Amino acid sequence: MVHLWHARTGNHITALEGHSGRVLGVAFSPDGSRLATASSDTTVRLWNVDGNNGSHIVTLTGHSDEVSSVVFSPDGSRLASVGRSGSVQVWDGTTGDHIAAQAPDIPYREKHSLLAFSPDGSRLALGIEACMCMSVLLLDGETGGHVADLQRGKASGSIYRYRPKSLAFFQGCSRLAVASDNEEVMLWDITDTARPSVLCCKTAIDMFLLHSHNCLFLLEKRLELALWGLTVLNLARTNSFDTQVICWFSPDIAPSSLTVHPDGLIAAVHCRDGRLLVLDISKFRVL
Repeated sequence: MVHLWHARTGNHITALEGHSGRVLGVAFSPDGSRLATASSDTTVRLWNVDGNNGSHIVTLTGHSDEVSSVVFSPDGSRLASVGRSGSVQVWDGTTGDHIAAQAPDIPYREKHSLLAFSPDGSRLALGIEACMCMSVLLLDGETGGHVADLQRGKASGSIYRYRPKSLAFFQGCSRLAVASDNEEVMLWDITDTARPSVLCCKTAIDMFLLHSHNCLFLLEKRLELALWGLTVLNLARTNSFDTQVICWFSPDIAPSSLTVHPDGLIAAVHCRDGRLLVLDISKFRVL
């Protein structure tokens, strides 16, 4: 099941029940009125969460294996989901009607995948980990069709190993940030899809892009201090990739994932020991 909570008070709102398997991915629509959930039961469920209760709208079927990730287009008109096999389905974001299906050619059976829409909805980024090798592909945002490869996993290449953890477009459709679980974030220039290039690489385990402020938040590791910190990268400075530390974590805290409230005032950090830290970052005046 999925639990809904009030982001500021922490009060429990409701529980959404109906999946017969584990829930592996969730995504809010841009206006916050709908929630999509992806499950190991091979289905995607669409929920109405506009108000104090949640109600089931429709169950989306079409995947042949567990669904690992789901994401709304920026205007909320489309919903994309990806299965363990790497197959991508595109749906109507309001009614759940099926639009298109694609199966990128990835030569492994066991995969873990995730998706991200570009700000204009014209592109989908697909990150796939298969047999400890990571691939990142660009797809058409309307049809899911293959556009270009950023990288293809190779068993002998160390930078290709591990699974993708976060994907985010920035500066329109020209740049893409990719975080993997090997404590690495790479920023790509995809202006020329035939020859994409890496702009920089950061030692970070997760990231969150706040489009409204053009800032990339990172859980970044400072090796010289043996500490983790919550940092922000101002993407408006196109030639600078220096991060500003918002706060340091004490040595007993090992963060694992990050999300930021759309207003940029609150950050939530999940830790490897199960703790959830909710941080008021408004006082740091970084935005």
